[in-house]
Amino acid sequence: MGSVVRAAIILALVISIWLTLPGLIRTIRQAADLRRLDVHARRAHILGPLYESIRALDRQLPPGEPVALIFRQPADADLGIYVNYYLYPRPTKHYFGVDAYQQDPRRPAAIGWIDRESAWEVRLLSRQQLAEEASR
Repeated sequence: MGSVVRAAIILALVISIWLTLPGLIRTIRQAADLRRLDVHARRAHILGPLYESIRALDRQLPPGEPVALIFRQPADADLGIYVNYYLYPRPTKHYFGVDAYQQDPRRPAAIGWIDRESAWEVRLLSRQQLAEEASR
């Protein structure tokens, strides 16, 4: 009985290694490629246009000005987590839809619009542009 269990464990280990080895090799190659880059280039490589748009948004606003992050769809909230993280220490407030933003009397004036369907980025919008986006 002990040899059957031992053989099953060895077989499971071999199968696990066989199935995960290609992914492990890809990850090691990516880590080696990223190691040569500085921190901003690494983030741009991993997040692509989202990271570049976050940096652009941050440069367009005065230091410390709060930003309203408005998501067209609730599913876009995961991108909002990245935006919030990379904008820190800038204050941000999340809104699920234009209506939620418009109903908040203490809403920030600066508007960051996140819509994964149109682009994987955050855009700085005026209130007029926000109204146009909401009507789509």
